[in-house]
Amino acid sequence: MQRNNKRGVKTSLAQDQRRTTMNTMNASYFIEKVGHGILNAFLLAALPIALFTTLIQAF
Repeated sequence: MQRNNKRGVKTSLAQDQRRTTMNTMNASYFIEKVGHGILNAFLLAALPIALFTTLIQAF
């Protein structure tokens, strides 16, 4: 299927869609999610250690 782009040049729908998908933004969102997952894992691992040290200091 062909259609005219903004300049009036005929392009296929696949070419036009490839230009507007912003693949780099999708990759950066993926990297952000991975980073948040790693950070959450470290924070969750620190909770029992913090609880243990608080109990030790209380006695």
